Amino acid sequence: MKSVRIYQSTIQTISLKMPTSKSYGHRSLIAASLSKEVSTIQNLPNNQDIQTTMACLKKLGVSFRQEGSQTTIYPKWKIQNSVVLDCHESGSTLRFLIPLVLIGDRIVKFQGTKRLLERPQTIYEFLAREKEFFFEKTAHSIFVKGPIQAGHFVVDGTISSQFITGLLLALPLLKGDSTLEIQGELVSKDYVEITLDVLCLAGIRIERTNHLFMIPGNQHYQAFKYEVEGDYSSAAFLYALAFLHRKELSIENLNSFSKQADFKILAFLEQVKNRKASSFDLEGCPDLGPILMAVSSQLEGTSHFVNIKRLRFKESDRIEAMREELKKLGIEMKVGENEAFITGGKLRPNQILSGHHDHRIVMALSVLATLTKNTVIEGANAIQKSYPNFFEDLKKLGVRVEEEG
Repeated sequence: MKSVRIYQSTIQTISLKMPTSKSYGHRSLIAASLSKEVSTIQNLPNNQDIQTTMACLKKLGVSFRQEGSQTTIYPKWKIQNSVVLDCHESGSTLRFLIPLVLIGDRIVKFQGTKRLLERPQTIYEFLAREKEFFFEKTAHSIFVKGPIQAGHFVVDGTISSQFITGLLLALPLLKGDSTLEIQGELVSKDYVEITLDVLCLAGIRIERTNHLFMIPGNQHYQAFKYEVEGDYSSAAFLYALAFLHRKELSIENLNSFSKQADFKILAFLEQVKNRKASSFDLEGCPDLGPILMAVSSQLEGTSHFVNIKRLRFKESDRIEAMREELKKLGIEMKVGENEAFITGGKLRPNQILSGHHDHRIVMALSVLATLTKNTVIEGANAIQKSYPNFFEDLKKLGVRVEEEG
């Protein structure tokens, strides 16, 4: 599926099930792989990123058995010298596994797409100099070699919470106690809360006071049984679709008390229920950027987005991607250093849009395309990264979608 053609559609009111949470899926899968006993996970997401993490874990000695919705994890962590871990497009896979392989003293090569390797790894580069472990980044690969030693780690919290998660997964396994100090405002705090949830599930003890994590060493991951909850990041697109068509949407498998960052989609849509432009702060939920930008294009007036700069370092430069595609649709988007303004308007029909090789751009544009005539979206297969059944679910909701190529 190279592209899709989406026609102006009337949405039906039905009940759907979402894919399960990629955030909880990654973390629970890795935690189970670090135990010495067998764990089981129900409803592990079936998407490219999770498959990438599983493939890397297999290279590290872990094996899996799939029976229906249950994944059984057989941990046998063993790093062979010069092992190559291909992270494809998954930033979570890369940033979560780097500290874990640094526990050993073997050279490990990470590789991935050009875009993945362009994304910043500055936290690990700084720690390599300070903690004296080997870290070399080239245009095509990253090479690392431990061992990393327990101690005091100081990390800039303003770049990405994925670095924090990687260290929180690894530091309990070191021989001595460690402290992890976060400098600056911690972005995407909810993702760190998810990490702490999964670590607690696996019997790992971490204490926290303000910006300091105290992590006892010599800990052991315990086996567990776990069921992954539904994914608000995926649901956000369908909630937005229902909002734009003034329909109700029932989703069966979402946790009403979820710690997922994109749970905020419900509050944002409530905020604009009067269809008037508003202000959106993306500090803790950057993945909602594309779909909220799509929604704002259909609000009366000019909406203001703040704390958007991290969107430039995702699977695409999501700020520029949305600006380019909204312009094709006749919508004006003005961009500043860390803010953007979008003025609502009528969508231009018969456009060919680019998905920019980015699952969230493809899905955001697909939602908008249901409001105008005959829109083609190129690169639609990018949805495989997180929501492989997205177009099938759109069809269930009454959207006319034709897959091409």
